[in-house]
Parts: sequence; C-alpha cells; structure tokens
Amino acid sequence: MENFRYIEFKNDNKEQLLEDIRYEFPLISIFVELDKYREKIVPWHWHNEVELFYVESGEVLYYTTQGIISFPKGTAGFINSNVLHKTRANGGNEDTNQRIHIFNSVLIGGRQGSDIYRKYISPFSSSAINVIKLTSDIKKENLIIEKIKKSFTIKRDEKFYEIKLKNALSEIWCDLLELKENEISINNTKDKNAERIKGIMIYIHEHYSEKISVSDISEKFFISDRNCYRIFRDNLNTTPQEYIRNYRIQKACELLANSKSSIAEIGYKCGLGSSSYFGKVFKDIMDSTPMEYRKKWQNNNKDGQK
Repeated sequence: MENFRYIEFKNDNKEQLLEDIRYEFPLISIFVELDKYREKIVPWHWHNEVELFYVESGEVLYYTTQGIISFPKGTAGFINSNVLHKTRANGGNEDTNQRIHIFNSVLIGGRQGSDIYRKYISPFSSSAINVIKLTSDIKKENLIIEKIKKSFTIKRDEKFYEIKLKNALSEIWCDLLELKENEISINNTKDKNAERIKGIMIYIHEHYSEKISVSDISEKFFISDRNCYRIFRDNLNTTPQEYIRNYRIQKACELLANSKSSIAEIGYKCGLGSSSYFGKVFKDIMDSTPMEYRKKWQNNNKDGQK
C-alpha cells in the first residue's frame, strides 16, 4: 500500500492523475497521512474512478458540491465516480490517517455494455449519489465497514491477490447497492451545475498564470457574471476570485517545494506578479513567507527520500 502526500492532475482535463492505475488491474490502494500533506488539505479534484475508504484515526472532512460531511475515526465512506471533492484534516491532537481504494468500476463490472455493468454499475455511477457515509452505530452499515477494513488486509504479494480483492470489492458494491437502492435511478442524474463548475475549473487550471477576470469566465461559458458568482458559491462555497487566488497559491506551493526556480520566477509563473506582491499574498494565506515555506517542505522532501 502506497503512502500518499500530494495530488497531480492530468494535462488534458485536470482530473486527478493516477499513474499507478493500470488497465490490467485498475486499482490503487493508498495510505493517506493528511497531517503530513501540505496544509492538511487535498484540494478540489475528481477522478473517473470510485473511492472507498476507512478512517483509521483523527477526523476527515469531505467537501462536495452538496456540502460537507465529517468522517471521524472508525467510519468509512464511498465517493462516486467524477464527483468533485476535496478533503482536509479537522484538527485535534490525533493524527488523521485513512486507507483508500481508488478503482475503476470495470474492475467489478467488466466491460461497459456487459449485463453486470448495465444492471449494477451504470445505475449507481449515473445517480445523484455523491458520497455515502457508513457509521458503526447502524448494524447494517457496521457490517460493511468491517468488510472494507478487511479488504485492506489483502496483501499485494499474497496468492490470488487480484481475485480476492476483486471479490471483496464486489461484495461491498452489492452491499452499497442494497443500502441505497431506493435512491438509485437511471433518471436521477448528477447535478448539471456540478459538471459546469468542472469546466470552469479546467479553464482556470489552464490559464492561472494569465490575467483572469470574472467577465472572462462568464464570456467563455456563456453565463452572466452574477450566475458565475452563484455557481461558485453554490458548488464550492467561495468566489471565482478566491478560487483563482487559492489555485495560484497551490501551484506556487508545488514549485516552492519541488523546483529550484527563484521566488520572483514562481510569483510570475503562477500569476501572482512581483516578488513583493507574491510574498504579501502568500503570507496572508499560508502564514509564512515563500522562503520559509520552501525551506520547510524541501527539507521534508529530503527526509522522506532517506
């Protein structure tokens, strides 16, 4: 099981880049130590794969376009395919750790168009269900939690690993289908505004180094400025300007931690202007100077490579 520290995006559409998911067995299992992730946050992202997880310690907050859900220690959850979400550790003295399976549903449904995929995968994937929370207080849900926990004990090097894990995930999928069968309908499709915000995010991710105004976004997506503000407020609980600024800071953090570019170069590359303005904005958001942040995270990266 791999440790997970940072997130990367595909160049073409800014979905999360999951390089280790192979066509032959489209699954990765990861161990996430959110407190060791920069600023204890995994930023807004989505992936075609579904996400099944168990929270070992601490508390994880999942943000989606439908709101915020808390997952404390001992709970488990499911994130549907292509659901826009971000996560963060919710403070406290206990480390925030979770185990996650991220897998393409063809792993258990076979090729698209097959009877299994048509009857048991498509209705779930195309439904408006974004997140499922499982708690130990409810007997039926606790049984599913135990199966999820057990699935993480299947080791990659043991005999019949792929078959055992596929069978475990298939059984969990059946349990989730039964749990949510009244909410699943072919016509209960995902929120169109949630899909629209992804397009706007892609545009920002591709042009963050340039000047971007709300009017630029509105014109590009044939909406009014007022509607643009509403879409960001309703889906991400922020404004377009705040999202652009925070994404620029996110990219600056990546460059500070992983590149040798100067502070001034990074400021211009990330659309944050001169080194003095970049330093001021960075300090306001990150509570440290770019140089202090670089020193901290480049040292951490070196320690992690030892």
